[in-house]
Amino acid sequence: MARMHSVSALQEILTPHTERWRRVMWPVWSRYNADIAEDARLTFDETTEANILYDFAKANALKEFAEIPGVSAVDEYTFFLVFDGLPAGIDGQVACRIKKMDLAGHSRNFPTELAKAVRRNSSRVLDLESDATFVDIGYVLHPLGTGFSRVQAIRVADEAFIFEIPREEGGVIPMPTPLYPAEGQPGRKKRFAITPRKEGSATDPKSK
Repeated sequence: MARMHSVSALQEILTPHTERWRRVMWPVWSRYNADIAEDARLTFDETTEANILYDFAKANALKEFAEIPGVSAVDEYTFFLVFDGLPAGIDGQVACRIKKMDLAGHSRNFPTELAKAVRRNSSRVLDLESDATFVDIGYVLHPLGTGFSRVQAIRVADEAFIFEIPREEGGVIPMPTPLYPAEGQPGRKKRFAITPRKEGSATDPKSK
């Protein structure tokens, strides 16, 4: 398995974009109900419904992240938004895809070569300039299928929880651990070093 960013590093890279992801994901169900007649929705199987929700979310994502520095789209076989770690002082990138998932963060994929490579966290499949960690931004349906119960970010390779995207603007972002910079993480660069003041210096009048 290729090198992955830690959960805390992924939080630092993606958290500044949480509000955009909220606007991408949460309005999708309302649009689905508004744009598709109820009698048509009742004839859809789960795959058809998921495909329509995906198309709506993708359109929102292209709009929300257009011309955002450090964010690019890859849309060859599967749609990804790629986030550069540089603004957070972290080497590498994060490649996000939109998925339907369960509460445990598991998304079902047809086992194509691309899907298997993503599960192995092999960023070579996207021909990126640097190592990337794959993340799913996924919605979880209510048990009765009447809307989204939550939207969450999950590291694909091990289904580790990164954070939850709130429904309301400015809402609390549930995370598994506090969002603190962690020195020593793979790919992290120290921004500065604090040097202790030397006591008793010959130039310090208080030391005489």
